[in-house]
Amino acid sequence: ESSNPILWAQALNTQANLWLQVGQPQTALETWEQAQEFYQQANDTLGALGSQINQAQALQQLGFYHRSSEHLAAINQQLATFPDSDLKISGLNSLGTALQNTGDFRGAYDVFSQSLAVANRIGAASQRSAILLNIGKLAADLDEPETALSYFETAEQQAVTPLQQLQARLGRFTLSLQHYQGQTARLLLPQIRQQLTELPPSRTSIYSAVNLANTLLRLDQNHQLLSIHDLSQLLSNAIQAARTLGDPRAEAYGFQQLGQLYLQAGQRPEAIDLTQQALAIARTHQAEDIVAQAAWQLGRLLKETAQQPEAITAYQEAVKALQALRG
Repeated sequence: ESSNPILWAQALNTQANLWLQVGQPQTALETWEQAQEFYQQANDTLGALGSQINQAQALQQLGFYHRSSEHLAAINQQLATFPDSDLKISGLNSLGTALQNTGDFRGAYDVFSQSLAVANRIGAASQRSAILLNIGKLAADLDEPETALSYFETAEQQAVTPLQQLQARLGRFTLSLQHYQGQTARLLLPQIRQQLTELPPSRTSIYSAVNLANTLLRLDQNHQLLSIHDLSQLLSNAIQAARTLGDPRAEAYGFQQLGQLYLQAGQRPEAIDLTQQALAIARTHQAEDIVAQAAWQLGRLLKETAQQPEAITAYQEAVKALQALRG
C-alpha cells in the first residue's frame, strides 16, 4: 500500500506509544496492529514482534491478562530463536507481568528470572532495575517479605531514573507497613511525597500517588502517617495531573480512591458522588477493570444508605464488568 512501509510503521508505533501514555489503550492497541502490518510489509520481523509485544501491554492495561499472556507466550517462542536484546527482555517482562496478574506466580518468577539473565548478559542497566522491582513485587505476592525487601533495595540502588527509584521505595514502604513496625515507612514517606511533587506528571507518577493513598487507606487506618486532609490532597493532585495529561483511566482511578477515603471518613454522600464520577469516566472509556471496582464500591455505599434497588443495579454492573474481563 505504501512506498515506504517502514516509515509508516515507525510513525504508527510512536503514535501508539503516545495513546498508551495518555490512558487510551484501546486506540493504542488498534494503532499497533496497523504498525505490525507495515512492519510485515517491510519484512522487518523484529519490528513486527515489537509491535505485538506492545499490543500485549495495551491488552494488560485494558485488564485482559489471559489474552495478553497467550499472545506473549507465542511471541517469546519466536524471540527465543533471536540473539539477546532489549526486545527479548521487554517480551519476557510483559509475559511475567501477565502471568503474575493471572495468579501464576511461579511461572512469572521463572520468566522474570530469564529476563534478568538476558539483562545481565547484555548489560541492560535500565532494564535491570525494572526486572528486580517486578521480582520484588512477586516475592511480596508470595508472602516472602524478606526476599521482596532485598529485591526492592537492590532495585532502588540500581535505578537509572527517578521513577524507578520511586517505585522501589513504594515497594519498601508497603512492606514496612505490612510486615514490620513501620519505622522504615515513617522515614520513607517524606522522601516519597517529595519525589511525587518534583516529578513531572506521568501515568506512572499518578498511579504511584494513587497506590500510595490506597496502601495508607488499607494499612494505616488510624491515619497516624498521613491525615485524611493530606490523603485527600494527594489524591486531588493526582486527579488534576491526570486531567492535565488527558489520562481518563488514571483520573477515574483517582476518583475511585478518593471515594474510598470519604467512605472511610464516614462521609457517605461525598463518597457516593466521587464514586459515581469515577464510574462515569470509566464507563465512557471502557475501562472495565475500574468499572468493576467503582460499581462494587457504589453498590456497597448505596446498600449502606438503604438504597437497595440502586445498590442491586450497581452490583449487577460490577458483575457484568468482571464477566467482560474474564472473557
